[in-house]
Amino acid sequence: MNQKKCPSCGNSIKPDARFCPQCGAVITELSNNQPDHTSNQTITSPVRYLVIGSFIVIIANLIVLLVQFITLEEHNVIARQPVVTEPVDYSNKEIQMTGIDFRLEDGDVIFSLDDVIQHRIVFIDYQGPTSPIPVMAYISSNGKLVTAISINEPCNETKFKIVGNDIKAETCRAIWDMNSMEAHICCGNNYPDPIPSKVEGDEVRIPETTILAWNRRL
Repeated sequence: MNQKKCPSCGNSIKPDARFCPQCGAVITELSNNQPDHTSNQTITSPVRYLVIGSFIVIIANLIVLLVQFITLEEHNVIARQPVVTEPVDYSNKEIQMTGIDFRLEDGDVIFSLDDVIQHRIVFIDYQGPTSPIPVMAYISSNGKLVTAISINEPCNETKFKIVGNDIKAETCRAIWDMNSMEAHICCGNNYPDPIPSKVEGDEVRIPETTILAWNRRL
């Protein structure tokens, strides 16, 4: 077997020796046929930790998004609205708005609850003293009756539709969660503004003063 010299004391050492048996010096020069595992570890370890760290960050972000989705609170007006039917699964559905008739009686705007349940999302053309104030009603995925001023102010959109569990403007990209009114894309504070209503028998009643008291937010 070929011998080599310790660079520190000159003592003869084996070709694969890591330490000099005479002086204890560390032998940094490796034999030609011995793989350098140390350099591989130096290169790969940081990459491995980076990959693991990135994976942990991605998982953490997904958990946060899931918790936010599960814990979305209902809009404070919608939370007080009556449940009028079983929960509705709107998954993979798109439902257009339907215009329905209404009447004014005893200071209330009145329309059919059956119409709302049948069509899922409806609108009425209420005429205020100076300008129209469109009103919408829909059945939420929780089975609640939701009534709202049917306006998205930035673009003055008055027609909307149900897409999945969301309310979407008909001609622009604005879209909101139908229960929380949380915006998915834009117009965060300009959703169709929920207003309180009540159910008597098979009729929906909204005080006319509630509609007239509504003010534009822009």
